[in-house]
Amino acid sequence: MAAAFTIFEKFGDVCAALNEADRKELCYAICMYGMFGEEVELPYLLKAIFISLKEDIDNSKESRARGSKGGRPRKGSPVPADSASPEPEVSESEKPGVSETAKPPVSGNAAKTESQTKPNQTKPSQTKGGRRFAPPARDEVSAYALEYAEEKRLDPGGFDAERFVDYYASNGWKVGRNAMKDWRAAVRDWVRRDCRPRKEAKRDEYSAL
Repeated sequence: MAAAFTIFEKFGDVCAALNEADRKELCYAICMYGMFGEEVELPYLLKAIFISLKEDIDNSKESRARGSKGGRPRKGSPVPADSASPEPEVSESEKPGVSETAKPPVSGNAAKTESQTKPNQTKPSQTKGGRRFAPPARDEVSAYALEYAEEKRLDPGGFDAERFVDYYASNGWKVGRNAMKDWRAAVRDWVRRDCRPRKEAKRDEYSAL
């Protein structure tokens, strides 16, 4: 069986310098030696040239032989799958797992259900400044109505403090549908509605005489 060998570039350079007859004879000698290991009889000049090329042929054949017998593979040759280094085995204790303390995230529906199960805690109605509304006593309403009527020059006789307290106590101290926040504002509204302007006494022109 014919062996394989490498034809180097300098083989062509040497052959190009020869005439056609010598070139054919030298090429034949190179092929016979490279493929079959047979040395062909050559003239003295061609023999000298062949000897200088013989070492390159031997080296190329040895390199190919090493590659086919498990030597260093040629560049670009694929690596067999079996020759790949196996991955180190990891014990069960070393494998990353889910922490025992870790909890799965709560889905949107579950979070909504959880929020619905909590009791609905309503905050008591508060006035401005964070104070909780406290219903006034009848005397407080009466005193403030008198003070406001004097300020606006109104007759306080039209305002009934007891009726004011009874009215709002019966509906839970609400103004319409909303909880009352300022009872003094409601008193001022009632005073302006129920109390008439105070009549000024007319000055007698003749009394000054």
